[in-house]
Amino acid sequence: MKAIMRYISKLLIGVTIVCGGFFSLLPAESFPPTFVLGTYGTGIVFTEGSSAVDTVGGVEINGLMGWRKPLSSGGYVAINSSIGITGYFIGTQDIEDEETGTVEVSIPAGIDRVKIDTGITSSILGTGGYSRYYRPDWEVEYRFQRGRRKIQPYGAYQGHLLIQPDDNEDAFFQGGKIGFSYRPSIRHGYELSAGGGWENWFEYPLYDAGGSTTGETRHDYIMNLEGKTDGLIGYFADWDFATTVTLRFSNANRYLESLAVLDENSESRLGITMEGGVGWSPTRRINLQIGPYAARDHYFEREALNEDGSLSGDKLRIFTIGSMFRDDWTADDRWYIVAKGSGARKYANDVAETGWNIALKGGMEYGF
Repeated sequence: MKAIMRYISKLLIGVTIVCGGFFSLLPAESFPPTFVLGTYGTGIVFTEGSSAVDTVGGVEINGLMGWRKPLSSGGYVAINSSIGITGYFIGTQDIEDEETGTVEVSIPAGIDRVKIDTGITSSILGTGGYSRYYRPDWEVEYRFQRGRRKIQPYGAYQGHLLIQPDDNEDAFFQGGKIGFSYRPSIRHGYELSAGGGWENWFEYPLYDAGGSTTGETRHDYIMNLEGKTDGLIGYFADWDFATTVTLRFSNANRYLESLAVLDENSESRLGITMEGGVGWSPTRRINLQIGPYAARDHYFEREALNEDGSLSGDKLRIFTIGSMFRDDWTADDRWYIVAKGSGARKYANDVAETGWNIALKGGMEYGF
């Protein structure tokens, strides 16, 4: 694992150096960086399994930065980052944080194009009930340029490394995908891709029939198929819709101590996710967004449990439905009044896997 972490660190450092070289050596002018600072009041109502409804509330502060530099070769370098800190003082006393940073480089390769994306998502204090984590990721994509209104094939290598110092779910993923995009007009576009990969969980233990760890660890094989489409509605609205089918084969198992039962292949499953979005901006002062989604997971061998903890005899099935929304208004393109929120409901044939949540935020943002 240490060797892999050193490899990933070198990869990220190398890409940063390359990007820095572009900044320093190429004469093309940069667009000015964009900064947004926001503060909100936030409240969350939720329940999990058979537990009582709980409520927490507090204050969130976040910042965003974006910078894009054209290259004289016809490509570009883009940097984006964000940080968010939430302090809860209603219902609990806690502080959560989340940070993101990405570097995107796009360069011509003859008539085609190569794009390199690297980034990291992290939480130093933990967030959403999860412990602290660090997740660097990377992608190298080669896209064939065949002209306007023609099918554009592409292929990509992808990977990520999940590090959780306080948990045993560190994971390293490597994989790839192939696909094509097609935009017959400026008002409508399509994309279809197929991919897969291998995921190694360094510290996730496997158990034997007696509940003892075997010394082996978890590894998964993943295959997915994704379709996307987007378009415009009139002059002021846009929409998008995506469907993803994911097939996961895993040797992970779980030992049910109260039943002295080994549940084999407990993470092997078929997942289907559908998500969409609609944005409406009739004037530059108003922007409305909504993004509904639904997901279904069917486990091949993991059994659902009854409320008393006994085996139900049925394989676990989970269905989740939810949505997000955002509304912002500005009078001067500097100060924004913002309202946003999300909600989700999870159904399952296992009470412990059910639950719902509603989160609402309101506040101000200032763009520099």
